[in-house]
Amino acid sequence: MIQESDYLSLSRTERRREDTRSEIRERAWALLASEGREGLSLRRIATEMGLSSPALYRYVPDRASLVAELGDEALASFGAAQRAALLPDGSGRGPFARLCAAWRSWALERPEAFALAFLEARPRAPVAAGSAAAAEAALHPLLAVLEGARAAGRLRLPLEPGPPPSLQAGLAAWSGRLRGMDGELLCAGLALSARLVGLIAAELLGRLPAELADPGELYAHEAARAAAEYLESDED
Repeated sequence: MIQESDYLSLSRTERRREDTRSEIRERAWALLASEGREGLSLRRIATEMGLSSPALYRYVPDRASLVAELGDEALASFGAAQRAALLPDGSGRGPFARLCAAWRSWALERPEAFALAFLEARPRAPVAAGSAAAAEAALHPLLAVLEGARAAGRLRLPLEPGPPPSLQAGLAAWSGRLRGMDGELLCAGLALSARLVGLIAAELLGRLPAELADPGELYAHEAARAAAEYLESDED
């Protein structure tokens, strides 16, 4: 995926190549939406585009690479939805509540993207630098909300028990790479993310008890509980 400003700087040949890569991704998303993960086939995409399989491989080396690229694109879409949710909307809800609502709304609108972003197993090491950066960037809006609450004196940290020494060391290293973002705040962001993503995943995968008629009510309740744990108040 390429930014518009970078696209405009490309040569005509480079633009044609990028246009082809973009069409490959669009057709891949369509297959994921209509047939699921198992229906994603490079051979089928090549046939739909009127290309031979060897010709398609000049743009995408293999299926795993395409899936990884789509996962990064999904995370970018998720990040954009979060940033939009942080704009005041006149609803009377605070930024944390708006952000939580945006997570579930985005997942329900794009379940195939949510699955690739959060449910696709990838080897822990080595992790492509672009994929790691995309995952980290998707967490930034939540971290920004927590940072804003801390600056306003409304963040309830530290929580007890605190991170053990080995975890503190990792958080300190991560904090240093992010130029000083507090390690406990990073830990809180990860924990909140896992908590909310887990509930959304349970809903989309049909893992919630059938007696819970409205999964959205459960999600809103848990988001409110999380806000009460971490925030004195949720305000812009």
